[in-house]
Order: sequence, then structure tokens, then C-alpha cells
Amino acid sequence: MEFNWKGCIAHGISEIILIAAIFLSAGMLVALYARRKNPVSTYFTHALCGFLGLAAIHLTTGYTGIAIGINLFTCLVTALLGLPGVVTMSILHFVWSI
Repeated sequence: MEFNWKGCIAHGISEIILIAAIFLSAGMLVALYARRKNPVSTYFTHALCGFLGLAAIHLTTGYTGIAIGINLFTCLVTALLGLPGVVTMSILHFVWSI
């Protein structure tokens, strides 16, 4: 399989910006966690809150109409970004109609 630059550009610059924003957010969170007294428990607490938020959105899909699929990508975003990642995915659901 060969790489096609035209296909990459035509595929969408918005997706490249989204991926860059995710990596930037993850890097900022790693920097913030490193400053904490106990970074591991802080990370797991924020990740747990994110997964609980994702579960709440998944359970209330019938009432709210927000359907975020639970897959590898959403789990990674939730694990890295926590509850702000879940809120961002919810907002992107309305903006991009994902």
C-alpha cells in the first residue's frame, strides 16, 4: 500500500486537527498529573469519572438522543482525558453529527 498525499489532504484537515488536539490535550494532562503528589491515583480517579460519564451517556441514549458508541477509540479518549473527553465527544456528536 502506498501513501497518497493528495488523498490525505482530501480526506480532511479537520480530522488532522482533531487528532492533534487529542494529543495536545493528552500531553497537557500528563504534565498536570506529573505535578500532583500522587499522580497515579489522580489519573485513575479521573479515568474512572470519565468511564462513569460514558456509561451514563450510554444508558440514557434513549432519553437524550446522544449515542456515543463504546469502542476502542472512545475508551482511549475516556481513559486519557476523563470526563472532559466524554463531554467533548458529546459536543462533537452535535457539531459533526457523528
